Amino acid sequence: LPEKVMVVHVGASQRNKTCNREQWAQLAQQLLQSYSGSLVFIGAPEEREDVPTQINPERIINLAGQTEL
Repeated sequence: LPEKVMVVHVGASQRNKTCNREQWAQLAQQLLQSYSGSLVFIGAPEEREDVPTQINPERIINLAGQTEL
């Protein structure tokens, strides 16, 4: 991982309690504008598709479904 990261969890206990892909993309764009590090997204395997990696693939790392507590 890069030296400077911010971790974002894309999941929630119920699907209606989390953001959709477009909302995550908006948030990621805002965070990347004000933060010089990388964004690491975590969550369940089924949430992997919600991570907006297309925004800035060099600064967004998708670890959804690849981590454990």
